[in-house]
Amino acid sequence: MKEKAKYRSYYEKFMRLRLDRSIVEVAEYQPFSRRYPHLAESIRLRRELSRLEHRLKSEKHSASRLQIRRKMGVIKSKLRQIGILKRIHGESKQEAIFRKRAGINTLKSRITQALQGFSTRTRKAIRVELPPSLYELKSLERVETGQALKDWIHRRSKRHHR
Repeated sequence: MKEKAKYRSYYEKFMRLRLDRSIVEVAEYQPFSRRYPHLAESIRLRRELSRLEHRLKSEKHSASRLQIRRKMGVIKSKLRQIGILKRIHGESKQEAIFRKRAGINTLKSRITQALQGFSTRTRKAIRVELPPSLYELKSLERVETGQALKDWIHRRSKRHHR
């Protein structure tokens, strides 16, 4: 089980990697490709395909656009072949597990970040000066109670106008 967790972390790292960086240069790629060769090749080809799609959007010359489209066609046919090999060797099931777990981890981290942001806003809201408590007001006389509330409102309005 620990072995699969290790490879899952590799998979997540590959998915987070920027497109301009080659996946083959990452140290974790070699052990991952030895264990899941077709899955590793599939990831590499999908990244290459998305890199070419990005280049195609910015390319102006029609000859280069045609060349990029040809490369994309070759990569898509390789991806179909690798997809069959992944199904034969059971790597497509493992990829689904990796993808599901990576999605769960991403969701957990986003929820954690949102909760941390919420807790900081809550802490700031708690710092707001509250009106004088009822116990304090009961100890004061009627005139002093009104004056204490007026002072609190005045201090609060000054703070909001800054």
